[in-house]
Amino acid sequence: GLLRPITLWPFPEKALQELARRMDGLLVVELSTGQMIADVRLSIHDERPVNLCARFGGNVPSAEEILEQIKLCYHSRKARRDALEAERLGHLVGGAGS
Repeated sequence: GLLRPITLWPFPEKALQELARRMDGLLVVELSTGQMIADVRLSIHDERPVNLCARFGGNVPSAEEILEQIKLCYHSRKARRDALEAERLGHLVGGAGS
């Protein structure tokens, strides 16, 4: 999904919350040092991971750069989920003989 707010006041909390319900995580793309990421996290009550793709000095990230960030976020979350699942299964297997 994509949310591209036209204005930031009032902040689009409800739109972000609705989007976050359908997503595994969010990527904030902004032309600054990350001022908006805190507002996004607060709006969705930290219910999903939020990552940042930031550029400075008017340098606009290309579509390829944004796609690469999305892939990195996805693979990072998948690796964390896989590790948690392996740990959970290890506890189940280890706990079976106890």
